[in-house]
Amino acid sequence: MPALADAFLKNRADNLPPDVFQEFIVPPFFQHISIFKDSKSVRILGGRGCGKTMFLRFFCHGSTFSAHRENIGDEEFSNLGLYFRPDTGFCSLMTAEWLQKPKDGFAFSHYLTLSLVAEICQAIKNIDAAENLAGGSLNLSKARLGQTLVRQLELPEPTIEALQLLIEQRMADFDLWVRNPDQCELPRFVHFSTILTALANDLANHSPRLDALAFRVFVDEFENLLPRQQEIVCDAIKHPSQRFAVHIAHKRDAVTDLKTSREERIVELHDIRTIDLESNLVKDNDFEVLAAELFLFRIYQANGVVACPSFRPELLHDPVHLPYRLTEGCWR
Repeated sequence: MPALADAFLKNRADNLPPDVFQEFIVPPFFQHISIFKDSKSVRILGGRGCGKTMFLRFFCHGSTFSAHRENIGDEEFSNLGLYFRPDTGFCSLMTAEWLQKPKDGFAFSHYLTLSLVAEICQAIKNIDAAENLAGGSLNLSKARLGQTLVRQLELPEPTIEALQLLIEQRMADFDLWVRNPDQCELPRFVHFSTILTALANDLANHSPRLDALAFRVFVDEFENLLPRQQEIVCDAIKHPSQRFAVHIAHKRDAVTDLKTSREERIVELHDIRTIDLESNLVKDNDFEVLAAELFLFRIYQANGVVACPSFRPELLHDPVHLPYRLTEGCWR
């Protein structure tokens, strides 16, 4: 049955669109963890292929504001997820040897800022296109931007459209400068903490429904960043704000020192909480339950016959349905 076998080939989140809501199966341990009860950062650990990327993207704007969800409440704006995975080859150019210190650190902060603002612009498009917001449309693209963004980014107009066009241009110019630092004009560096905070405030001013708006930045493959770049991310983890926090994911044991740009270190529980995906999955009978659901779900996606009355694929993707899935009569 080649068609049925093909259903099991799609096993990398990298090959999926930003909206993974209908692909992600909420694991049983979701009943024991919390991601956003406070602004504290979270570290996601696990081996290769355990689902770290899929886990992160489930919490990002593509899935949060998925067209497949119903009645998305305004509380989702307090945790607007932004996904960032470093371009390893490009980031490896931002060294003190190539760009000269301290421009290497300024350059990475600038690159991260441009990447995240581009993500926010895409999130605004997704939210404006959503027809399933419980409170109705917000028209975020009509938000007026304040003086911090206008002056620091040199925006020609205080609009989201102008911001998106400018970010595309700045990213292209920045790419050329990093690859040809002696032949291109030095960029005007900006920092993500200032820009994201200002943008969040401007969007919050657009509607009372966005008063609690906050960005949650998910940095995937943290171990692939250079040491100086890891320190910059750790600085943000050490000093979260009301408007944004940074979370990271990396392979277990791939990062042994979460050092900031000073001599401070990120401290477990005080600065960050760790969620080990594999350790959580081996508790109780959780892995067997999830594996069974995934197996049946892949057959269902391939239009195969699933002769299991307890299996309800429409209940796999939302944490609110976990109590049913974990009842004795369902699987256990």
